[in-house]
Amino acid sequence: MEMVPVGFLVGSTLFGLNMLITCLLLRMNRNDAFSSLRIGAYNNFLRFRLTEDGFDMYVVGLESVPKRRDWIANKKHDKNRPDPEIPVFVPTHDLKPHLVEKISISFARKRADAAVL
Repeated sequence: MEMVPVGFLVGSTLFGLNMLITCLLLRMNRNDAFSSLRIGAYNNFLRFRLTEDGFDMYVVGLESVPKRRDWIANKKHDKNRPDPEIPVFVPTHDLKPHLVEKISISFARKRADAAVL
C-alpha cells in the first residue's frame, strides 16, 4: 500500500516529461497534451448520426460556456424519480451552440443483383 503514492508520483512525472519532450522538442502529441486543458471560454463536442449508407459527424461549439455560478438547480428535476431526459442543473442564460463543421462519410452500397462467387 505504501507503493501507491510512489507509483503515482513516478508515473505522473514520467508521463509529464514524455508530454513535455514530445511536444516541445519533437513537435508530436500536441492533441494529447492540450486535450486535458480546461479552457472554459470555448468548448465543443461531437454528435454522430448513423444512416444506412454511412454516418454524419457534427462538431458543435459553444463560444461562451457558463461558469459554475451560472448554473441553477432545475425545478423540473425530481431527486426521488430521476428522469434521464431532464437535466439536474440548467444555465441561467441561454446557450448559443453553433455548427463548427459537418463531416459525412458514405459507405459503398452493395449491388443486390451482384453474383456471389
